[in-house]
Amino acid sequence: YAGTASLGRKTLHRGLNELLDAWEAHGVDEFILVTAHRHDPHLEALATLVTDHARVRVIDVWDVPIHDLLDGQEQAEHAGEAETSVMLHLYPDLVRMDRARDFQLAPDEFRRYIRGGMPKPPPGGTGSVGRPTLATAEKGQRIYDRILDAIRRAVFIRSDEESDTL
Repeated sequence: YAGTASLGRKTLHRGLNELLDAWEAHGVDEFILVTAHRHDPHLEALATLVTDHARVRVIDVWDVPIHDLLDGQEQAEHAGEAETSVMLHLYPDLVRMDRARDFQLAPDEFRRYIRGGMPKPPPGGTGSVGRPTLATAEKGQRIYDRILDAIRRAVFIRSDEESDTL
């Protein structure tokens, strides 16, 4: 996608480990990392962070169940129905719905895409994966509220015995 840049898995992993190490040395004993990037190498880098003693929790906002709020997709996809809806809710002036184009990948192609095994953008892609034309600000508010509620529960209510990922 034009203008998009990211760090590779190893670079992200090393950089975050160094940051956590420095902050842990200054007394921080718990880290809560929130991500909305569904690329497997990115998630692997976050899931394998190491500290001496500090607790590390990773919250992937797109692991929150939202399928019942979507009309044309089962899950959040890159600039698809869910992400576009959230953007319409938060930053409507930045969304150009007149340029939205649906682009569906078959389930096996989508798995390869998020695992990093397919070029970005995918061949024939329009800049989105999924059904952004179904996005609405109202839907975005419902999705956003559900994600915020899940983050609140994970951060403030979850017990120590529960999983460290959402």
